[in-house]
Amino acid sequence: MNFQAHITTNSLKDTQKYIALCEKHNVKPVLIKLAQGDYCDQPMYTQNIQADSLELALQEADELKNIFAQNGFETMRTKLEIDLKDLVQFYNIDIDKWKDTDSDNYFQEVLAKMGTAYFECHIKVMYNDLEILRKIANYGLFYMSKNDFEPNIRFLSMRKSPSDFLSYFDFDSGRRRRKYHIDINEFKYYVIELNYALEEHNMKIIKEKYEICVYDSKENLDKNWGEIMDQQRLRLEIQEELMIYIANNLPFVAKGSWLSYKYHPNPYERLSCGGDIDLIYTKTISLPKYHSDVATNDYYFALLSNIEDTLEPEITAILYKLEEIVIKKLDLWEQPDFITHLEILGYKESLKQGIIDSYIINYGASDDFTTISLIINYNPYFDNETYYIYIDIAVDMPINFVPQTIIYHTLNNEQVELKNTAPLLYQGAWKIHQLIVRPRLKDLDDLIRFLPYIDLKNEQNFQNFFNEIINECKLCDEITCAELINNLKNLLQGKINEPKKKSNAIDNAYPQYIKEYNFKYYEKLYAETEKSKLQHIIYDTFFEVLNQNIDCQKALEYINVIALAHK
Repeated sequence: MNFQAHITTNSLKDTQKYIALCEKHNVKPVLIKLAQGDYCDQPMYTQNIQADSLELALQEADELKNIFAQNGFETMRTKLEIDLKDLVQFYNIDIDKWKDTDSDNYFQEVLAKMGTAYFECHIKVMYNDLEILRKIANYGLFYMSKNDFEPNIRFLSMRKSPSDFLSYFDFDSGRRRRKYHIDINEFKYYVIELNYALEEHNMKIIKEKYEICVYDSKENLDKNWGEIMDQQRLRLEIQEELMIYIANNLPFVAKGSWLSYKYHPNPYERLSCGGDIDLIYTKTISLPKYHSDVATNDYYFALLSNIEDTLEPEITAILYKLEEIVIKKLDLWEQPDFITHLEILGYKESLKQGIIDSYIINYGASDDFTTISLIINYNPYFDNETYYIYIDIAVDMPINFVPQTIIYHTLNNEQVELKNTAPLLYQGAWKIHQLIVRPRLKDLDDLIRFLPYIDLKNEQNFQNFFNEIINECKLCDEITCAELINNLKNLLQGKINEPKKKSNAIDNAYPQYIKEYNFKYYEKLYAETEKSKLQHIIYDTFFEVLNQNIDCQKALEYINVIALAHK
């Protein structure tokens, strides 16, 4: 069997000597420059080896590695690959077992046999516009690199695990039965799509290579090797541009992370772990009051349908603006699926089938204002993953302030006018209310970051702040309101009430794919990985900031006065 060894060395001090040594031993030097990564410079040589087993191939590779080491070129990494067509032979896969309709167990056996192996394709491209090529690469989840010996060429690579590549889903009779297949051509489907994009811009593929890495001594050398962070940033830029359009052109007030992320030590990371678009609907909408003790699924879906009908003009405008942004940002050559479905099926049917999804959020105070979450799968990549924009809309929330027009600094450091934004003071009050209803680390950390920027020494600000919290409590029934005000008093005295878990029709309607907030962000931020310790650190930090910025004793007295007035 033919193996191809890729032997990576340390950064070259004498490139000519290295090239001469490669020529002497009939191996190909490759001076790789990754577009991004922890190790961008990866000089290597490629050695073709004929051997009956991986062990014998490694032995032959070691012999040449020793010669290079004696000449001052130490090996950083050894990587052995075989051609994709040799998959079945190398791993001795029983095709008859694989084709069996009950092949799940055998599939798991094959995965175990393959261990840490992974699939790669490398596409050699002659390009005429590097920026367009980068967009195309991002669109298709290809990683870009170059070889210093070929300055007018770029290599686009893709890596997949066996579980990603060897399986796909068939759905029959509505039973959602999973079937696994071996299809060594499946990888090429990605390249067919890539080729369409390249031809659109007069670029072409020169060479394609599909292989399996069966041995890799240091895979983490490729850590952050592709432009994954660029893709994440691109998604955030799409969300940001959509948020700006909505606030400036539609009947909504913007609030939430997009207005407060700049106060965080790593603003970009904060957005990456929870950068939903949060809005307040400014038009009057008449809704039946939700009560958790009488709610049913029929009630839930009737309420949801009512909201969807009311918001149809605004949601439709949002969808078409998102189409415009996605096409511009990703240089698409076809209409996004969500717009195709919207135009073919219509607004209501697209929502009904979950192509454009929506659900009602329960933040824990069931009699509070109603919030609908709109979920748009704009899926810009032909990968197994899907990508969503989440838009949370409070549809009947009282607006007790005058929306502000601010100068907003974008992710690209551009200044734009942003109309209809919620003042930071009120966002802080809503965060405090969330803490007395259902405390989340996200809200605690947000308050730690931006509470110092709210001047609560100012008497009017102080009163507006606590009036907003109490007014939101009053949206609930009298008993719940009293409980929440008591929780607020406890908070001001250094105690966070852990709420009881509620289950109701709205909770039960949550889709399975609702995101969980990224604890890793907070683990890294506070240098603590144990969840209970992390929680205590954040709690302690929050109370320290709370006492530095709020006269808690004065607040307690003020709340008592308001509470008496309420009675």
